[in-house]
Amino acid sequence: MIKNVLALVLVLCLTLVGCSQPSTATDPTTPDTTQTTETTETTPDPALLCQAAIDEAKSDIADVPGIVFNESKESDISNLYEDAPKERLEQYQYTLGGSGGRNILNYSPKLMTEVTIKIVNNCSQIGSVKFELSEADERVANHKLVYGLIDGSVKEFECVSPSEETSKLKWGQASC
Repeated sequence: MIKNVLALVLVLCLTLVGCSQPSTATDPTTPDTTQTTETTETTPDPALLCQAAIDEAKSDIADVPGIVFNESKESDISNLYEDAPKERLEQYQYTLGGSGGRNILNYSPKLMTEVTIKIVNNCSQIGSVKFELSEADERVANHKLVYGLIDGSVKEFECVSPSEETSKLKWGQASC
């Protein structure tokens, strides 16, 4: 987790303040003869910012006692929704197990919201995050929950039963 935080700090440092290196002159009586170059702000690579956010979110989830990560991946959701935001056609998915996975899905809407906010704020292609248990468990009401951007804020998607009438879901719905 510390490595992830340091990477994020470095990216933010480069982005926000330029982080120029200090002068190499060490003797205050000797003039600095190195040429001063203008500091140009560099835009961080969006893919690096996205990956740093995903790694930090995974680290937050890993702090839950009894958690088991079975899989985490990004996937195309354009075929699932009739009205998904055109610029956010990807979903990030965490497949979880163990008692920690059950606890997250049963009792941690705040954690799932915070993880989703981190990811959608830093990954311009991702519009939602799915949390899913790897195995069926009668102690869990919903074995998968989806959180995503709805009208500019992160909310839990509404659980709907699959319907034969419509082949695609509306944005803000999740098939349960």
